[in-house]
Amino acid sequence: IGQRTAGRVGLQKLVRLPDGTGLWLSYARYLTASEEPIHLYGIQPNIPVPVEAPELGEPLSADDPILDRAVEEMEVDVTVRVETLAAHHA
Repeated sequence: IGQRTAGRVGLQKLVRLPDGTGLWLSYARYLTASEEPIHLYGIQPNIPVPVEAPELGEPLSADDPILDRAVEEMEVDVTVRVETLAAHHA
């Protein structure tokens, strides 16, 4: 639920070089179930919720549309489960 992730993933480690400098070495990457790379692409949520980014310098809104939608989805899931259990035990 939400927006596409930034796609900044991978594992890196700092390799120290003999001259005292270092090199960040990427040694692993993450793939989707269909073996597509996540890096640079991100992951699209099953339930997208568009959110406008605030203008630079504007205060952040107290509203959280992604959290609100997640709560809605949980309420639907709970209602469906209760109705299913009630029908099963009737």
